[in-house]
Amino acid sequence: MIKFEDFYSQFKAAQTVEEKKHLGSVLRAQGYAFINQWLRSIEEELKEMGEEQFEETFELLIKGEEILSAPEKHSPLWKGFWEELKMIYHIKRSVFERVQGEERSGEWQVVIDNPLSIEGLTTHAFLSSFKVAAYYYAKYRKGLDKREWITLQRINTVLLERGEEPLAIRDNGRNLRYS
Repeated sequence: MIKFEDFYSQFKAAQTVEEKKHLGSVLRAQGYAFINQWLRSIEEELKEMGEEQFEETFELLIKGEEILSAPEKHSPLWKGFWEELKMIYHIKRSVFERVQGEERSGEWQVVIDNPLSIEGLTTHAFLSSFKVAAYYYAKYRKGLDKREWITLQRINTVLLERGEEPLAIRDNGRNLRYS
């Protein structure tokens, strides 16, 4: 039984066809949970990818596909897994090209809406990292319906109150409390 951390290190270092074949056989022998952890770890690398990791991350996706080209054989949930990650990679990379340097600082949110639907909009708010916000933008951008829209927004001002806190308002110097 191989520890996942050891396997992942070997995966990142693998170069030769023999090493990749060996890793593929180890994956298949370890089973569903191990494969799932491996695929989610690759997805996490893509999520955390910054500009300096573009090439390394893309090579990881290619290598992963070489090692386990048909993950859907182990679970139908993984049908199209590599194509999806490569599309997310390319969209995320284009977001980095469109938003430069200092413009990437601060908190971000991703908003998705279909104005012709009765469903509410979806927001991923308070994303403290541009690279994570760009990942969510890319993840949801790839599957948009032609009537849907998505925005990636840097947050400049936030007013946040919680429902469990009493509402306190000052009026001409007097504190007014509402429950």
